[in-house]
Amino acid sequence: MQYPERKQFSLRFIAVLTLIAFCITSASADPGQHERIIIGFQEGSVQTLDDADLSSLDVRVIDELTGLDAVVVSVSDPDRFMEEVSQCPGVKFVERDIPVYALDVPAYVPDDRRYAEQWGPGGIGADYAWSIERGESSVIIAVIDTGVDYTHPDMGNYITGGYDWINNDDDPMDDHGHGTHCAGIAAAVSNNALGVAGISQSGIMAEKVLDFKGSGTSSLTAAAIRHAADNGADVISMSLGAAEPSRIVEEACRYAWEKGCILVAASGNGGANLINYPAAYDIVIAVGSVGKTGLRSPFSNYGTNLELVAPGESILSTTPGNTYGLRSGTSMACPHVAGVAALLLSRYPGMSNLEVRKRLTETADDLGSPGKDPQYGYGLVNVFAALGGGEAVPPTIESDAEAIVRGENITLTLTGEGYREYRLSINDTGLTDPGMYPMVVPDQQGILPGEISGSAGFDETACRVIMPESGTARVRYATGFSTVAQPFTVTVTDPKDPSLSDTINVSVNPGTVTITAGDRARFFFGEEVTLSGINTDNESTWLYMTGPGLDAGGAGLADPGMVRVPVTGDGNWSFVWDTGALEGVLENGTYTLYAVSGPKAADELEGFASATASLELLNSGWPAPAITGISPDMVFAGDGSATVLITGSGFFDGATVLLEREGYRDVIATEVRGNDTNTVSATLDLTAARTGGWDVVVRNADGKTALLPGAFTIWVKGDLNNNDLVDIGDAALVAYMVVGNVPEDLLADFNQNGVVDIGDAAKVAYVVVGRISEL
Repeated sequence: MQYPERKQFSLRFIAVLTLIAFCITSASADPGQHERIIIGFQEGSVQTLDDADLSSLDVRVIDELTGLDAVVVSVSDPDRFMEEVSQCPGVKFVERDIPVYALDVPAYVPDDRRYAEQWGPGGIGADYAWSIERGESSVIIAVIDTGVDYTHPDMGNYITGGYDWINNDDDPMDDHGHGTHCAGIAAAVSNNALGVAGISQSGIMAEKVLDFKGSGTSSLTAAAIRHAADNGADVISMSLGAAEPSRIVEEACRYAWEKGCILVAASGNGGANLINYPAAYDIVIAVGSVGKTGLRSPFSNYGTNLELVAPGESILSTTPGNTYGLRSGTSMACPHVAGVAALLLSRYPGMSNLEVRKRLTETADDLGSPGKDPQYGYGLVNVFAALGGGEAVPPTIESDAEAIVRGENITLTLTGEGYREYRLSINDTGLTDPGMYPMVVPDQQGILPGEISGSAGFDETACRVIMPESGTARVRYATGFSTVAQPFTVTVTDPKDPSLSDTINVSVNPGTVTITAGDRARFFFGEEVTLSGINTDNESTWLYMTGPGLDAGGAGLADPGMVRVPVTGDGNWSFVWDTGALEGVLENGTYTLYAVSGPKAADELEGFASATASLELLNSGWPAPAITGISPDMVFAGDGSATVLITGSGFFDGATVLLEREGYRDVIATEVRGNDTNTVSATLDLTAARTGGWDVVVRNADGKTALLPGAFTIWVKGDLNNNDLVDIGDAALVAYMVVGNVPEDLLADFNQNGVVDIGDAAKVAYVVVGRISEL
């Protein structure tokens, strides 16, 4: 497979016309031996041309580094070429593609038989540190070197994902031996009855940038650094270097550092006051070598940029072909520190690359002059001290409340060792649905829910907690309507030592449910009863009742099943109960109405919020009412109101009294008082009532009704002929009333119609009206 960012001989660069002109000048000046030159472009300034564009020039495009916005070319006059191309628009930098080499020295193998045994791990305290941490396979060390012999029996920690930049494929097999040796120091399989033990049992990924001679280039090194960072490397170990800096390598290192990688590199083997590159960059840990005595190795480069030293003389490790061998050099010191960095990340996954680097320097064994010095940097790396010196810090857990109401959050406070990972889980109570457990609130910094398999309870109830530097973390669990109301045990555990744990119990209690029928204490069959209440415990309220005529388990309000009523956003619910739906079922007596936060019967209410209300059914067997009379049966409209007494039978408290008349609005009594079942008094508001005859109605609360047609009349005063007016017709009627007191000779045909009639009486009425008290 060809690496997607290395399509050789296809990429050309920007400002081609200007650049070609410079190239022509350079090429014709003094043809000589070609050198590799790296041209770095401003972002977005690289363009593609046909091969023919440069066919006339003494320049060849050797390699394309798309991810680095650069190309590698071969030119015959490098100095002039670099000077002129550096002035082209869009060009960021121009530099030589400098050689880099494996930084080891010939091994010295003494003749005593025990000398070949490893001394490096013990020299940095790893034998004690392994009782604390042996390394996690999820932490990846990228070895940028000659490749790795992944078939070696001690290379069981090897993982794919690296690249062979020399042969341009994804098989970084070691054809030199240097890379396999460095990989074994960092992460050879331990405790397998074979060969040697690596510092950390972490994953090893190989990036092959050095050939079978141990040589490579800065451009390939930069590409490998970037590739490792993009493919999951946590630690990048570079036992290689060059005496001069490289812009492209520095930018690649900075890219990896900004992605969180820890970069470690060998200081160099010239024994000089000169730290090789990339070790000399400020984002890289420069590692020098010491021997068994703790003195700087004579070959180890030193200087102000030196950060740490590690064992580098006569180091036994893996070599290709299932063999082992001794090598010396800062190349061997470098993977010791890389392995220690991997152990730190395994123990403290919350540490950043800067924090790991700080821990390494703060816990190093000071050598040479007190404090940091050019010969030893901060001193000999000490993994045992970096891991805390074996002082176990057991985790603790507290809750902000011993009991909460369902729907509220639980806030837990954890303490432990800063940067460590702890496991938080809820006991398995045998619930059938993960939603029945309190759930980790998502998007909490350092809290990774649902990533632990095989933990107590459901996976969703467990989480990883990355402890911050302070050693105190807070975790929020949420409860919802589906959370079971019961006690839960929450446990925090140290995954490195499960015996270090702490537990706490938190009870989840139901919320609140209420039910009311208003001011009612009874109901009558066929009546609609409005039930309402609040429910803070669920999104629905289940209603049912128990009482006379029902099974022991009760029944729904409309059919045998429970009624499910939705709860509004503000926690309220309401239901209109048609009592007539249970015809033939209900009997006189008291019924208990249940409102429950779940579909649970009266004997299953534990863990659920519930409430009850009692209503009495009264009307079964009540007789129908009857009206025999009303007094008074006539009133005048001008009176405004009237109180009447209705006689009959079958009247009960709560009855309604009204006047009905076809085509007119009913007149409903404003006050009704029942004296006994045979009489009822009612006050009528006659302000808006029309004159005329009205039917009298008495309706009991059970809906049974009595009616007496036309029994009540509303009059207008003086309207004797009942036409709603006081007019001459009323005067005529008055005349009849008084005519007996008028002498007959006064009667005459006054209206001259040929007869003496009511019209003549009206005439007389006007005459004698003064004798009438009122019309």
